[in-house]
Amino acid sequence: MAAFLALITGCGGGSSSSPEPAINEPPAAPVTHIAPALKTFSLLKDYNPDLQKVIEFVRDGTTFAARLETALPVTSLTPTFSFDGTEVTIEDVAQTSGTTSQNFTQILTYRVTNEAGTTKDYQIDLSLCHAFSIGIEVCLHQSNF
Repeated sequence: MAAFLALITGCGGGSSSSPEPAINEPPAAPVTHIAPALKTFSLLKDYNPDLQKVIEFVRDGTTFAARLETALPVTSLTPTFSFDGTEVTIEDVAQTSGTTSQNFTQILTYRVTNEAGTTKDYQIDLSLCHAFSIGIEVCLHQSNF
């Protein structure tokens, strides 16, 4: 029996003073967040029956601008837009492309947020423009006509 106990303690079955080997976990991959961005902005006839044609806004930096050639009611237009991020808001109110209507009588600020909470603001500017035959074009913000 003593030989059996010696065999067990000699095989590492008893207490040992050597440390257990450390288990090294691979380092966590860094989380990469996509920068928030408003990519496109438009007014489609499908959602805005008073429009005579699709209005595509042109991006210049953080401003999207478009021009109307004829006056029409702009107090309740439904835009469509695409974006990179998790949410688009105006003054903390969620905006849904093709669903949420807006009053375009003033320049609007759309805020895009990503999953990390980073935000980026974009101005949306819809103006009424009229070209005269003498080569002059006059544009007014909606609140001025």
